[in-house]
Amino acid sequence: MALPFVVGLAIGAGVVVAFNKIGILKETLGLGVAKTKEFAACGLEKTKDVASDLQDTVGATVDVIKEKKTARKTTKSTTIEIEKEEE
Repeated sequence: MALPFVVGLAIGAGVVVAFNKIGILKETLGLGVAKTKEFAACGLEKTKDVASDLQDTVGATVDVIKEKKTARKTTKSTTIEIEKEEE
């Protein structure tokens, strides 16, 4: 039966301590928010760099695949032409 009373007392004490140290809490939270913004901006730049590198890599891979397909078609058509000439 005394549990709600103890919990209320603990919460009340926490509020009083927080109210007494409101200046320190604001300063600490302000620093935390500033660091979070800086970290987010840094992370956004890194993400853009990675996306750009990935896009370049995918573009290069597509070009290589197109070149291989063209080379295969050329090889097949050359082989067919040689076979026709032999006949």
